Amino acid sequence: TSLSTRTKKEAWVSTYFQMTDTPIEKISKADLVEWRNDLKNSGLAVRTLNCGLQYVRSAFGFYNSVYGGQNPAVVLKSFKLTKADKTEMKIWTPEQFQQFAEAVENPMIRAFFTFLYWTGCRRGEAIALTADCFEGNRVHIYRSMKHFKNGFQPLKTDSSERTITVDSHTMAMLEPWIRQADP
Repeated sequence: TSLSTRTKKEAWVSTYFQMTDTPIEKISKADLVEWRNDLKNSGLAVRTLNCGLQYVRSAFGFYNSVYGGQNPAVVLKSFKLTKADKTEMKIWTPEQFQQFAEAVENPMIRAFFTFLYWTGCRRGEAIALTADCFEGNRVHIYRSMKHFKNGFQPLKTDSSERTITVDSHTMAMLEPWIRQADP
């Protein structure tokens, strides 16, 4: 995850700085407000836009804290979510998920997404699983991993800890990886 976040940050920041030949120390608040206004008409989702704004704010924050330069990005206010942006997530039907899974060539990635889809497990919880979390077709979820450098973390609340039953098809997909992780 941190690699994909870094890639997104670099894309947003480099996109902004490629649009202008102005050195960072010469970028004004007015320049950033104009850029934000241009983003409004980009057709991107509000959450995507707000992530991009945050990434650019981070770049200027870094510039300010490390190099002592001015931080004009304080004017970059997040876009307000509309009612349409706050709609419930759309969940794939089993047929849609099957179509996705068939397109995934890597068996480990296919097993990972199959496990997530059929159990409702969160990504960080699945990443934190080790062989000792599995007992037969049951999996004990009691920790999570957001960033590899931070290692395993307990779940946010004790009520999040749970044991789930995994169907035989998904277990068969996971079995090679569980055996490989078993000490």
